[in-house]
Amino acid sequence: MSYFFVYNLKWYEGLWSWLIIVISTITSALSLVQLDEVKYKYVNNGIKISLSFAAIITTLLAAWIKKENYAGRIQETDRYLQKIQKLTTECDHILSQDVGHRISYQEYVEEYQQSVINLLAATVPMSPEEYKKAVYNITKYYPESVQNLWPWYEARHLSGKVYYYEMTDFGNDVLKSYKQLKYHSCIYKILCCYYCQSKCCETPVVSVFIDPIGYNKYEVDKQIKLLNYKDRFNKKLHHTVNIKENNTFRFLNRKQKSYEEMNKNRNNTFSRNKSKSTIESLRPYCND
Repeated sequence: MSYFFVYNLKWYEGLWSWLIIVISTITSALSLVQLDEVKYKYVNNGIKISLSFAAIITTLLAAWIKKENYAGRIQETDRYLQKIQKLTTECDHILSQDVGHRISYQEYVEEYQQSVINLLAATVPMSPEEYKKAVYNITKYYPESVQNLWPWYEARHLSGKVYYYEMTDFGNDVLKSYKQLKYHSCIYKILCCYYCQSKCCETPVVSVFIDPIGYNKYEVDKQIKLLNYKDRFNKKLHHTVNIKENNTFRFLNRKQKSYEEMNKNRNNTFSRNKSKSTIESLRPYCND
């Protein structure tokens, strides 16, 4: 959220600075215009009034930028984000290593515990309205950035087997409360054409967080179908493995029997040949 907030500050700071540059450029161009005082009296008066009005607007814009302290808040938020990014990268690097190559848990706590506490204790210079707008922009326009993250989602178990992320009412509440905050007065409603009934002024809110009940029902049905598919696949795989194991056992059994028969036939043939050779060798010594 701080990431979106700091870029929102940079956008506003750049907008006001660019307006000052444009007004100053136009003022400089008008100040170079020299016309006859008698012949172009009204034109010269209009130029003088325009220069005075531009000077007032420029002064007010500069005072507004200083009052909002865009530069200081951007610098402070950037430092905060850099510290978080550095700490997150270091922790991810440690967790990505093998268990045998990691530092011990005691060293991990001693090195990073105080840094985590300091970052959690630090606060971004943000008003409640700016916080509401940042959360609203993330919820409405960047729902993929908060996918399966608390407080938009909450981990749930269904029947001890199905594990999914349930959408909470936080996103829907943010969309509704921001609309109430934006149109809290009649002036804002008039300026934003709140009462206009034309199609060009209709801005329906399109977001996945509008119907959390329907989303949760869809996720539960999807997880149940996936679980049933896995069960059927495992049963089919187990059945296929059993068939293959039985066929392999039969094949090996036939092979074993064939080997045993071959060995038996070989032994019988060898015994007959040996007996025959023994008789033939003793034949000369035997009487007729």
